[in-house]
Amino acid sequence: EYTKAEQESQSLTAFFRECREYPLATAGSHLNYYALFLERSIRLASMSAHIGMITPTGVVTDYGNRDFVTRLFRAGMLVSLLDFENKGLFPDVDDRFRFSLINLRKEERARSGNVKFAFRLHGVKELSVSGRMFELSSSDVSMFNPNTLTVPTFLSALDARLNEKMYREAGRVFVLDQPPKGLAGNPWGARAYQ
Repeated sequence: EYTKAEQESQSLTAFFRECREYPLATAGSHLNYYALFLERSIRLASMSAHIGMITPTGVVTDYGNRDFVTRLFRAGMLVSLLDFENKGLFPDVDDRFRFSLINLRKEERARSGNVKFAFRLHGVKELSVSGRMFELSSSDVSMFNPNTLTVPTFLSALDARLNEKMYREAGRVFVLDQPPKGLAGNPWGARAYQ
C-alpha cells in the first residue's frame, strides 16, 4: 500500500511539474499542495485582486517552499501572513498544527516594501497588542536565513529588531551554499541536516 501511494504521489508531482501551470509552486525540490492552491488562486484572480486564504504556515517556513516564497516576496505579491496556533479553533485538527491567514496581491510589483507578519497567535485580539506584528523585506529574510530563505518566526517586532541588530553587527551568519569560500562562508564549520 505504501509503495502504491508513493508511486501515485510521484506521478502527481510529475504531472504538476510537466503541465507548466505552476511555475512558482513546482520550482523547488519538494512539492507541497497548498502552494499549488495558492498559485492557482493567483492565476485565477483579476489583475487588481487581493487573495486571502487559510493555509498551513509552512507555506513560508518550510524549506521545500523556499523558492515559492522567495518569488512571492521578490514579485511584491506577498502582503501579509498571520500565523495561528490551533488551540481549539478547529477541534478536528491536532492543536499543534499551525495555520495562517495569507494575503497576496495578483499584480506583481517590483518593490522593496515589507511584508507584515505575526506568528503563534492564539486569537485575533492579539493583533491589537502593540508590537505583536512586524515587517520583513526579502533582503531581511535572506539575511536571517541565507541557507533556507524561509521566513523566521519572530514573536514580536522587538524580537525582529533585536535579531536584525545582532545579525547586522555580527556580519553574515554561516552560509553553507558557498563552498568555494570555505571557512569564510561558514566561520563556525556548521552543517545543516534535514
